[in-house]
Amino acid sequence: AQEKAAKEKAAKAKAEKEAAQKALEQEMMQQLAEEESLIRKQQEAAQRAADERRMAQTSEEYVGLIQGAVQQNWSYPPNVNSTMEVTVRINMLPTGEVVSINILRSSGKAALDRSVEQAIMKAQPLPVPNDIQTFERNFRTFTMTFRPENAAW
Repeated sequence: AQEKAAKEKAAKAKAEKEAAQKALEQEMMQQLAEEESLIRKQQEAAQRAADERRMAQTSEEYVGLIQGAVQQNWSYPPNVNSTMEVTVRINMLPTGEVVSINILRSSGKAALDRSVEQAIMKAQPLPVPNDIQTFERNFRTFTMTFRPENAAW
């Protein structure tokens, strides 16, 4: 009877040890899964940040290209001064074609406002990024301000 009790006690101890080991393994597996999830989220965040930096750099490049294209086609009228400015909202297609131009803030001189609209229309198709996500975010609707001082923005 003592031998049987000792065997049962040993078997129970072994089962408890195995259960504890299994629980520890499950806890470690869960911890590993959480760490992998955290690493994956960090990698995704790093990729998003890199994409954002790339998109911002691309946007800056294309803003400069658009400004240059419009500037080459802008002949502002006489009798304007460098304090005047025209702010426009341009709606474009992914091909760079201008759908509409809305004057958000007039210079107060209709000839200057018209010259800005004409320069934009002459410059089309405007240079736009090939990346549709960058285009949609930054160039589908695009705001620019024009000042007569040396046709600079």
